[in-house]
Amino acid sequence: MFKNHFSFHTFVLGILASLLLLIIPAITHAAEITYGQRIEGTLDEQDTVLNGGLIYDEYAFTGTAGQKIILNLSSPDFDAILWLLDSQRKAITVQNYWGEGTDTTLSNYTLPVTGAYYVWATSFSPGETGRYTLTFTDYPVIKTPPVALSVGNPVSGVLSAGDNQLSDGRYFQVYSFNASPDKVFHVELKSPDFDAYLWLLDSSGKVITVDNNPLPGESGTDAHLVFPSQTNENCTLWVSSYNPGETGAYSLSLYTSPAIGRPNLLFSGQTIDNSLAWGGPQPNTGQFTDVYAFNGMANQGVTISLSSSDVDTYLRLLDKNGNFICNRDDIGKDNKNSYIGNFALPASGAYYVWATTPYPGDRGGYSLSFTQSAASAGTFSGRVTNACSGAGIADAAVTTDPNGYYTLTDAEGNYTISNVAAGTYTVNVAADKYASGSQPGIAVSIGGEIVADLPSPPPIARGLTLWRI
Repeated sequence: MFKNHFSFHTFVLGILASLLLLIIPAITHAAEITYGQRIEGTLDEQDTVLNGGLIYDEYAFTGTAGQKIILNLSSPDFDAILWLLDSQRKAITVQNYWGEGTDTTLSNYTLPVTGAYYVWATSFSPGETGRYTLTFTDYPVIKTPPVALSVGNPVSGVLSAGDNQLSDGRYFQVYSFNASPDKVFHVELKSPDFDAYLWLLDSSGKVITVDNNPLPGESGTDAHLVFPSQTNENCTLWVSSYNPGETGAYSLSLYTSPAIGRPNLLFSGQTIDNSLAWGGPQPNTGQFTDVYAFNGMANQGVTISLSSSDVDTYLRLLDKNGNFICNRDDIGKDNKNSYIGNFALPASGAYYVWATTPYPGDRGGYSLSFTQSAASAGTFSGRVTNACSGAGIADAAVTTDPNGYYTLTDAEGNYTISNVAAGTYTVNVAADKYASGSQPGIAVSIGGEIVADLPSPPPIARGLTLWRI
């Protein structure tokens, strides 16, 4: 799975591995790592440095020919790379995931010979430093067949002693689901009893990615795994805990969202002139597509028009989970404009608009107009700042739970979320290179004012000031 997605990055890493064999530094004593061990480490300027500038820590273990292992390297501070070397410190394989994630896993790997092996924990870019966690386990024997998981049908379970177990002492249960192209799959694991941990594996049993982190606004012990699917394939999930021996109740859910880029914001009364062009996002069906997002209330009417003199337009309206709720395309090539008129939104929350065409490869300019009917609603506005410097954080995503209202901060860190239904919300913020944070218990009504600090460890997007009107 995802072979095409990673092919260029894998090619680059192969060249990097070949070159670095020529510049191996003076050998230092390797720390021992044993099966079932988890190591909390730090890359810093005092560690060994390759001539190419990569800082790394080295570990050693003894393996047996035919043994299957899992190595996982995660870091909140740098893009992680795992090197596996033989007894002569010649690189056997280099593992790194290309994409938004910074963690990497070498899984279901079969050791070729009996003897000593070395592991390098390092980064993709020279000079990167920071914290990391390295875990090392045998590939487990699965006792029971996986339970089928389907989109939109949450399940509940209990993690207990006697379940499948990793060599580091963590119990896990197994689920499976069918992945399909043109979707981003979200897996949520929530537990009141243990720190949740998710493993995603492809059909060959290799770990694609792991996750221990919630989305903004979710409990700090929940896990939320997000990944794009590029093929039809049966995938496996391991539901586990972060710490060995933890047990307890959990809930597991699977849902999808569109696999087309980050949305642009759309506001009532706005008209946008743009174009479908080479380099823009495309689903596998080949239509160039621009994506927009807006916030709406239940039963609020929205009117959207898409016109073009260059292409036959096609409008698609989606809910916050990526489900299509309204599609409009007028009669073939003779009428190139599309129109959704006073459509009543089924629920309060975030919505997405696809400005596209029915024909793969069509390109050209278009004009998108959007209006919403008046609604009795609240409005969040405020500023997201760096906890250390106090500077505003640009392009931070601000969302709410429930309803998933969505917006982005401007260049100064300011934001506004309009059309918020009355109720109590958790306001969340997430920004690249910052830890996520949230503020629960914000009650929205017509009128009134509230100021709330966002409690999170630095470096963090915090100091979130909110008003409602």
